[in-house]
Amino acid sequence: MANKKLKLTSELSLKEVALDSSQFDIPKKIQVDFSKAKKTKKYKNKQPTDIISHYTLLGVDERIAKAVNDGVIDQDDVKAITIEVYGSFDDIEDYIEFGKVMSVELLDVAVKALWVEGRNAAYKAVKLVASGLKLADM
Repeated sequence: MANKKLKLTSELSLKEVALDSSQFDIPKKIQVDFSKAKKTKKYKNKQPTDIISHYTLLGVDERIAKAVNDGVIDQDDVKAITIEVYGSFDDIEDYIEFGKVMSVELLDVAVKALWVEGRNAAYKAVKLVASGLKLADM
């Protein structure tokens, strides 16, 4: 995702700010459970339209997923990565239709703040934001 510069005098929204990706260990391949994908539509005049804004996916680093499958790590100890994908909608819809768990590579990845709901709701986690995805080479 292209990083656009913000003016120092602009109102700051952590929702829009991309963090320095070099500070994070971003996996090359992510195993995604497409049965849990959620579609978000664009809004116009506070009403949802038929246009898709993005899909929110949950994934796990492929190396961690392999360790879980091999019994090295307990599934309960694994925290999923939140991923927002702003393209590849046809591919995602095909994968959702079959409800498959597949390994993917994300395109043009950025790290952004993630709003966490709850008693003390705040931006206190991160998410990956990608322009699209493709199936990972096995």
